[in-house]
Amino acid sequence: MNGMIAVSNGIMSRVHDPAQCQGESCWIHNPSGHALADSPVWVTSGRMVVYRACEHHDFEAGLTGLHPDPDDEAYRRRGATKHEWFWVRPATDHPCCAWHCCLGPGAEPTDADQLAAAHVIAAYEATGAGATDEIRAEILRDAVRHRLTEETRWL
Repeated sequence: MNGMIAVSNGIMSRVHDPAQCQGESCWIHNPSGHALADSPVWVTSGRMVVYRACEHHDFEAGLTGLHPDPDDEAYRRRGATKHEWFWVRPATDHPCCAWHCCLGPGAEPTDADQLAAAHVIAAYEATGAGATDEIRAEILRDAVRHRLTEETRWL
């Protein structure tokens, strides 16, 4: 763990050895072919979550357009890092863009996605919490993301 890599917002040190992710997807050593694989990388301090910046990213206007890197997510799910992946995140933790760039082809919400999201929103609101537009958008993105993951799981 002594390598270094430059990212858009700095330099990461103590990067893991390539042998640690051999044969698996890794945003550093073996990126998968996801929709934003060639996009600029941003890393948060603290949890060290890796994001990809889409063409809609405008740092001056906020963090919109930063998308979690699925290879970083997979690496964390394998338990290969001390930085835990948090699956239950506030909508602001994924400041996606309205174009859903991170989801790639087929990312337009279907009627089934809308219905699934509506059920989740209803359950959320049944707790007494109000679903803001940002929360509704994140729930819909999650429904689309889930569908796309299920569709490609068996390919």
